[in-house]
Amino acid sequence: DMSAIIKALSLDAGFILYPYGQRLDIVCDKGTVLGKQTSLYVVLTLLDMEAKKAGVKKRVFLPTWAADIVYFENLEIERGQYANFKSEDLEKYDLVATGEGNFSFTEFSTHRDSMYATLKILEMILTNEVKLSMLIDNIPDFYYTSTQVPCTQALKGKMMRMFLQDAKGKKSSTVDGVKIWLDENDWILMIPDLYSDNLNLYIQAIDNSRGEAILETYSKKIKKWSK
Repeated sequence: DMSAIIKALSLDAGFILYPYGQRLDIVCDKGTVLGKQTSLYVVLTLLDMEAKKAGVKKRVFLPTWAADIVYFENLEIERGQYANFKSEDLEKYDLVATGEGNFSFTEFSTHRDSMYATLKILEMILTNEVKLSMLIDNIPDFYYTSTQVPCTQALKGKMMRMFLQDAKGKKSSTVDGVKIWLDENDWILMIPDLYSDNLNLYIQAIDNSRGEAILETYSKKIKKWSK
């Protein structure tokens, strides 16, 4: 059990690498396996510290569904559709991440490489002399979830139209699916799944009660719109 080993040996971190060498999970010094958004924020925090120390701005690309509730002073973060990228486009960024455990540090390669990402994360931990648990404690509590709602291919066009209609009068984006801001930090993103009869929903909110309320509200709306 990796968590027990990390605590017993007082290790700084542990990493679980998945087949094909693209995805990883991070285990902190207290033996906790980090969730995907927490892992992303930990890596962004480390990169922000590295950028501050070097006196530069680091460029980061994240997908539209990645949480955005924390501001990083030394990072220029661009969010967009994570598809159809060419290698020369990726080279503009210092880090390209998916929010799903994939990290591409372009100083090494524009491809996802969990082995190099592991080494880079460890390097940033050591050079900044920090503990992952300390970084985690400084991340504000907030609600974030991703889920799927059944939707036939025939209804996906209608769902896009209904979400666009619902977005009227609100801050919104159609870069990837339909993203609707309900408050400064609360939003829902709907992306029709390309490969299955589902809608992908991503929700961020300032706290659990507001997040659950958004999920319940839009689940009911989707059910109503599906009739």
